[in-house]
Amino acid sequence: MWSFKEEAIKYCEQDCRSLHQVISKYNVLFFNNFGFNIHKSPTISSLAFANYRTNFMEKENIANLYYSDTDSIYIDKPLPDSFISNTVLGKLKLEKICKRVIFLAPKIYILSGINNNIEIKIKGVTKKAILENNINLSLFVCKAGKIYYLKII
Repeated sequence: MWSFKEEAIKYCEQDCRSLHQVISKYNVLFFNNFGFNIHKSPTISSLAFANYRTNFMEKENIANLYYSDTDSIYIDKPLPDSFISNTVLGKLKLEKICKRVIFLAPKIYILSGINNNIEIKIKGVTKKAILENNINLSLFVCKAGKIYYLKII
């Protein structure tokens, strides 16, 4: 007699086996072509960027990455002009240069600009709440030099 439960379990087991085979094959192909184990990158975008940075970007253009999210990066030196544009989609736009920064967690950080303006970002907390609760630079410590904030446009 046909059983939905048994068919669902069989389908899931076959699906998992197929997915494992595809991932294993992809890992071998990617490692053989680019020298990376795909399991060391939590997302496809981080794998692609690591591959680009290692195999395609000129070494003198590689900066230290301090923080990134879906559409922006914070690095410690300027990128070549060929990476930067205020209008071309897919290029980076220089948003600001920071004197001091502290990154506590994803979407929780504080920036001090070149002209000493302070910007505090805490996901889910309004600027008004930050001001009312006296959250300020003195609550954080940072020894970083200049940090360049670039956003994908």
